[in-house]
Amino acid sequence: MSGPCPCPPDLRVRPGTTSQQPSSGMPTSASLSRCDATMSEDAFAAALKVRQDLLVVPIPSRMDSPRCSREMHAPRHLAVAVSVLLAGCGGDRAIEPPTEASPPMTIRVPADQPTIAAAIAAASDGFTVLLAPGVYSGSGNRDLDFAGKRLMLRGADNPSTVIVDCEGQARFLAFERGEDERSGFRGITVRNCSVDFRGAVYLRSTSPTIEGNIFESTMVTDGASIFGFNGSPVIQRNIFKNTRCDDQFISGVVCFVNNASPYIANNLFVGNQCRSVSMTLADSASPVVVNNTFVANRAGIYIDRTVNTSSHWYANNLMSGNERGVQVVFETQPRIDPLAAVFQFNLVHGNAVDYLGTADLTGQAGNVRADPQLVAPPTDLRLTASSPARGSGTALRAPPDDFGGAPRVAPIDIGAHQFR
Repeated sequence: MSGPCPCPPDLRVRPGTTSQQPSSGMPTSASLSRCDATMSEDAFAAALKVRQDLLVVPIPSRMDSPRCSREMHAPRHLAVAVSVLLAGCGGDRAIEPPTEASPPMTIRVPADQPTIAAAIAAASDGFTVLLAPGVYSGSGNRDLDFAGKRLMLRGADNPSTVIVDCEGQARFLAFERGEDERSGFRGITVRNCSVDFRGAVYLRSTSPTIEGNIFESTMVTDGASIFGFNGSPVIQRNIFKNTRCDDQFISGVVCFVNNASPYIANNLFVGNQCRSVSMTLADSASPVVVNNTFVANRAGIYIDRTVNTSSHWYANNLMSGNERGVQVVFETQPRIDPLAAVFQFNLVHGNAVDYLGTADLTGQAGNVRADPQLVAPPTDLRLTASSPARGSGTALRAPPDDFGGAPRVAPIDIGAHQFR
C-alpha cells in the first residue's frame, strides 16, 4: 500500500511516486531509497550493508485516532485499555478463560481453541481472537501469520496479564499478505522474541493496527521489535522497553524502510539499547511520528536523509536522557528540504548528544531544549505542572487523545502524556 496513511479506501490519498530503480547492478547509495516499492528485501539489505561502509561514525480508554495526515480521522475502533505501569509483567499466571461474555464472531483461547495459531486458522474475516489472561509460549503461540485475514488479536484491559513469550527462539507475528487497518493486535505483552533479520513483528506491504501493547526484551540482529518493508500501519499507545539490537542501518525498536508511511503516536520508548524510531525511506514515503516520549535509549529518532524528506512529519516528541536525541545520516548539502520544515515543536534535552549529523534545531520551528520535568523517570513519564512541555506542541497531525486516553485540547503538550 502506498500513500501517507492507512485510511479507509474512500479517504485514502494516493500521492504520485517518484521512485527510481537502477537498470542493472547494485543500487547506489544515492539511489537506494528511491528504489521501486517492489525491490527485493535481499537486494535492499545488501545495498544497505554497502552503504554502511560509507558512514563513520495512565491509560487509553478509547481508540479513535487519526490515521491520516490530511486532517481526517479513521472510524472509531473497539475500546481497549492499556497498562501504564512500566515495571514488571504481572507475573506468570495460569491461563484462565475470560469471565466476561464474548462478543459475536469471537474465538477464545484456550476455551475454544488450544493455541493462538489454531484460533487464527479457525477464524474468518471480521473475527476477534480473544486471549484469556496467562502466559502463551511454545509451538502454536509464536511465528504467527494472519494469512491475509482481517482479524483482531485481543488481550486484556491490562496487557501485562496476557503475555506471549517467544522464549528467545522466534518472532511473534508476521503481516505479509495484504492485511489492512482492520487487522492487528492490542492489549498483549510480547516478550523475549529473538530474530536475526526483520523483526519480532514483521510487516511487508501491509497496514495493520498495533495498539496498546507492551514490547519487552526483544533481541534482534539486523532488525527491530517492529520492522516494516513498505506499508502504512498505525502504531500507537504502546510501551517499548529493554530492546537489544546492533547499530546497523536497518536496526531499531521500530524500523521502516523503502516506501513505508507509518503513523507512530503516543508511544513510550524506555531503556532500549537501540535506536527507537528508525526511518530509511524512499522519497515518496510520508511517515508521521508525533507525541512520543523517548527516555534512556541509545537514540530517539534516526532519519536517513539520502532522499528528499519533505513529506515526513516529526512533531511533539520528547527526547531526554538518551545517548543520542536526534540522529541524521547522509544529510548532503545543499538541500531544498530543510529538516526544520518537518521537525517541529519537539523537546530535545539532556541527551549525551542532542543533535547528531545535523544542525541543532533548538529555537527553530518550535523546537526547545529544557528539562522536561517528568514525574519520576523512567517509571513515570507524565509531565509535572511546571514542565516546559506543557502547551508547547502543535495540533497539526497530533492524535486527539494521549497515551492515557485524555483528550488533547489546545494548547497541545509535547510527549505521549497530556498534562491533567
